Amino acid sequence: LRIWQRIPEARFRQCVSQDEAAHAYATLEEQQARRHAGKGKDYVLNDVAYRAFYERIAVDGCHCGLARLFVLEAGGEVAATLLGIVGED
Repeated sequence: LRIWQRIPEARFRQCVSQDEAAHAYATLEEQQARRHAGKGKDYVLNDVAYRAFYERIAVDGCHCGLARLFVLEAGGEVAATLLGIVGED
């Protein structure tokens, strides 16, 4: 809520193209790497196999309906990302 109070043009949107998803996923990786670096714990996406798996899920999955990737944009930058895997009900 605070971001909308400070930056009224902030918006939350779903990535619909593979290019958007690729950009959002790269941002998600950067955000998570920074978050985990300060905790001194192993970060699973530092492993090439895990990184490739999740990137394919995010980018290709958004295109075919297997995943949903959202971004919160504010001031021309991605402030937050959200990746979800779609499952059957």
